[in-house]
Amino acid sequence: MKDRQKLLLTILKDKNFLTISDLAKHMHYSASTIRRDLKELENNGLVQRIHGGALVLKPNEIETPTTIKQHLNLNEKKYIAALASGYVENRQNIFLDSSSTANILAKNLAAFSDLNISTTNLETAIYLNLHTQNKINVIGGRMIDTYSSSMITARNLRDYVFDISFMSCRGFSLEYGVTDKVESESSLKHTLIECSKKLVLLIDSNKMGLIFPYRDCKLSQIYAVVTDKKPAKKYSKLFEKNNVEVVY
Repeated sequence: MKDRQKLLLTILKDKNFLTISDLAKHMHYSASTIRRDLKELENNGLVQRIHGGALVLKPNEIETPTTIKQHLNLNEKKYIAALASGYVENRQNIFLDSSSTANILAKNLAAFSDLNISTTNLETAIYLNLHTQNKINVIGGRMIDTYSSSMITARNLRDYVFDISFMSCRGFSLEYGVTDKVESESSLKHTLIECSKKLVLLIDSNKMGLIFPYRDCKLSQIYAVVTDKKPAKKYSKLFEKNNVEVVY
């Protein structure tokens, strides 16, 4: 993120909403420069452009950019990805979601052959295409950051049937199960459930107990949960009740 964009975001956080004209005057940049910065910030899920200006998103609505997410809890994600690769078999049709954990899992798939791998994450697809001999499909749609996530993406996803799909989430709670920050991502996962024979949830332990606005799926729709440490007893009981396999 450019220093100018950081300043723009700081101003919006203080004022919550400003017009492009007000921002241009306050920051001494042209309106066209402000528009470009706002578009980039919106693509990263930090602001929403509205009525000739911009509205800063609340913390629980902000989607962390991929460039930041891929470095958070890295050791835990590598551990989860290594365990998750145990569910992969040669000649499977596989889906990897846009999460940073699924991106790490992709790096473990070079050892497999004749896989048909689909993903919404452009970085994941490029890596797999360059470093494996498997067939790679990119599920298209409107790009957000490095991945596609839109109604078009969901429609395209319906053309596939996956032996196993790997997805992550933003939070998991006893009350509401699997939840997400972004509506389009949650909607995409609803479609993914319809297309998948088995659904494996990749979730690091610090997401346990967190609740976000959009529900992804029912726990009973998940085949297995892969995490980095033994879940608390209250979660283990819930997984057992719903016949969900837990690996850690």
